[in-house]
Amino acid sequence: MSPAGGGDADALRRMLTARLADVAGADAGLEARMIVERVTGLDAAGLLTRGDQPVSPDARAAAEAMLARRLAREPLSQIFGTRGFWTIDLDVTADVLTPRPDTETLIEAVLDFVDTDGRGRGHPWRILDLGTGSGCLPAALLTELPEARAVAVDRSEAAARVARGNLARIAPDRAAVAVGDWATALSAAPGHVFDLIVSNPPYIPTNEIRALDPEVARHEPHLALDGGDDGLEAYRVLAPVIARLLHPEGFACVEVGRGQARDVERLFGDLGLTTSVRNDLGRIGRCVTARHAAAVAP
Repeated sequence: MSPAGGGDADALRRMLTARLADVAGADAGLEARMIVERVTGLDAAGLLTRGDQPVSPDARAAAEAMLARRLAREPLSQIFGTRGFWTIDLDVTADVLTPRPDTETLIEAVLDFVDTDGRGRGHPWRILDLGTGSGCLPAALLTELPEARAVAVDRSEAAARVARGNLARIAPDRAAVAVGDWATALSAAPGHVFDLIVSNPPYIPTNEIRALDPEVARHEPHLALDGGDDGLEAYRVLAPVIARLLHPEGFACVEVGRGQARDVERLFGDLGLTTSVRNDLGRIGRCVTARHAAAVAP
């Protein structure tokens, strides 16, 4: 591989932008800037005003190594080991899904419920996250709900380790992470209920995973992607679990894939829950919310 650009930060950024065009498309410039910031320590303002700053050989070598990994279609989040979500930065590995902006729709839905419920953000909310991955959902909620406590569940021990690290750093002593299947992980606490339940389960139909971008299909855990033949397998398991564990006055919210919202609503509706759909910024039905019917009766 040829040396990474000229001797200054701006030349390095221009070279990286050109090299990343085929894999990052319209985001090539953004990714190039993020790599330069990472290896030089400059922030966006610094790169703009001090782009002529010389780049050290070590920084150039680090940029070269990151570029090689990115050209192999590894996600930038895994290369950096971190990803921003909501107002926090999370540690990310190949064992968890990279948190995405669309998933922030769940945080917005939960906080809207909390703000209109009457108990307020200072209430000691009991939060459950089923299939926690990086722990992004409870971590974000715990930053907004200062008296809340959370339980996060994942089937993967490796994912649970990532979640434990993030939650211990972001909300120390306010969250516990359990390893196990959604339906059985909490069986040791029969009758225990939660005020707020969230989940971003696997919802990609099995035969569509190979067609996803290589960053996802090759580098993200299939356990967190594969939703079975029709993409709805996880919801069939989750719906009765949520109905059982949701407090009578509680609120649940699950992420769904494009075109799945109505099917997921039916699964919850069949259990007597009242549902609604919330769109993401792209006006795609991104999450289904659920409450016990008695809680929303006029």
